[in-house]
Amino acid sequence: MDNNSFVTIFEDSNYAISYDETGSDSFLISFSGENGLLGGLNGVILGQEEFVKSTNGASRIFIKNKTRHAGQMFHWDTMPELILKYADGRKMSALGNSSGAMSAIYLSTKIKIDTIIGFNPIYTTWPDETSEEYRVSHYDVITKWEYKNLDNCFDTDTQMYLFMSKTGLDEIHNKRFPNKNNVNKFLFTDEAYTHYTARQLRDYGILHDIIKMCIDQKDKNLIHELCKSKNIDMELG
Repeated sequence: MDNNSFVTIFEDSNYAISYDETGSDSFLISFSGENGLLGGLNGVILGQEEFVKSTNGASRIFIKNKTRHAGQMFHWDTMPELILKYADGRKMSALGNSSGAMSAIYLSTKIKIDTIIGFNPIYTTWPDETSEEYRVSHYDVITKWEYKNLDNCFDTDTQMYLFMSKTGLDEIHNKRFPNKNNVNKFLFTDEAYTHYTARQLRDYGILHDIIKMCIDQKDKNLIHELCKSKNIDMELG
């Protein structure tokens, strides 16, 4: 189904939410990234849905940044309840790329999310914590901060599958993600795909399969084996 069938259920100057009901028992929330600047899939531009072709038939909500605010300008006091209204009791997964992955993880502190799928998740965009991170210097549109970082976002029973680059500036963020039973980390070493793990999995033809395996909460070793079968250089964190 293409995005012409999506229904806009909320929109303001900073973001929009669109909805697509497929009748599936599975419900997916997809947060868009930042115009490809931090690794957006397919060079996604602001205000567009991301991962449209990778959601395996699930009913889905797309949360799309219209300005570069890394999720800080979402209405976190009301948006989670809007999501619950459309999820209607179904099992929920959330995914995102870069700052979109950060938003997906933070959402799991607001409502019950069964599975998080994060590609190159950003841990913080707070200025005092990102002096080495030139990629987040464009967030001057932020006028209020919902949270500074992802500290205290992992003490839930949400299963998280985080696909990270082991190279470049991503290491600044990677080292802050905790080692916990519910946090499954996959570290990619190909410098050509630094901050582009979703694109790498797509280029190797297994992005759809990986997302489905995560939603089904398959063992991380099975995901690792699939990547190895495609000669993708990746380690378990």
